[in-house]
Amino acid sequence: MRLTDLKSLNAFMTVVELGSFTQAAEKLHLTRSAVSKMVAKLEQQMGAVLLTRNTRHVTLTDEGAVFYEYSQRAVQELLTAENLLDSSSQHIRGSLRLSMPVLFGQKFIVPILKTLSEQHPELNIELSFNDRRVDLIEDNFDLAIRIGHLEDSSQLIAKKIGQHAMWLCATPHYLEQHGTPSSLTDLEQQHLIRYAKSGQMQAWQFKDPNLKTIKYRPNGNIQMDDMQAILDYTLMGGGISWLPSWLIQPYLQSGRLKHLLADHSSNDYPIQIVWKQSHFLPLRIRITIDLIAQSLQQHLTDA
Repeated sequence: MRLTDLKSLNAFMTVVELGSFTQAAEKLHLTRSAVSKMVAKLEQQMGAVLLTRNTRHVTLTDEGAVFYEYSQRAVQELLTAENLLDSSSQHIRGSLRLSMPVLFGQKFIVPILKTLSEQHPELNIELSFNDRRVDLIEDNFDLAIRIGHLEDSSQLIAKKIGQHAMWLCATPHYLEQHGTPSSLTDLEQQHLIRYAKSGQMQAWQFKDPNLKTIKYRPNGNIQMDDMQAILDYTLMGGGISWLPSWLIQPYLQSGRLKHLLADHSSNDYPIQIVWKQSHFLPLRIRITIDLIAQSLQQHLTDA
């Protein structure tokens, strides 16, 4: 198939996804007749009937179903390559909406997107900082940063950009006053700072020697729903907290915090960038994904 026939293939796939020539024409900003001719041309080239049509419905034939399945990945790659060839300077414009966890986004993503904005001044970037897991389709986001394992979804694609652990920590001053715990049982005698998400207190998770997950539910009279506030309170000598490795690493290196129970290994939490499944990925989204992945992958793997 010639590259010039990609428009016909795109028209066919849009008809399949929307189930209507009329709706496909509206989405592609073409006439219904033009879309119909493109699909007919594609069927002629393939030597097979791909769609059955009646006044109400459009359905795939058996041959059409096979062709559609194998076309999805190919057309995404071909259209992206064509865009790259047509834009040797990779000059991008338009709008980009990105959702991310508050602290992680402020620490890592904002500096990266500042670089993106400087390189592409005609790109309008909208960042949303929210620890709530947004619905990319319903909330109309192009990309989202997700921490933790994802639920399976045929509508989303994810790229792992790193991982992190959760570590127990406290200040040297606090440990001088209250002692250093050597086991999970010792934590019962300590001041523990608990984290609540969406109103639910989160259990601390570790691995036993057989790599089985242990869930520890901390007791304490201090509970917060913001990790930065927990970190600040911990640095004041308020107690022991369970925080992301990427957040406390600088304080461990400076000696302001100590890593506790290091022999109790943590579960690893993947950090991923997620976008909507589509047979065409706009250049502005592809460039953003690549920039974020390249900037963070090595750093987060080491954290």
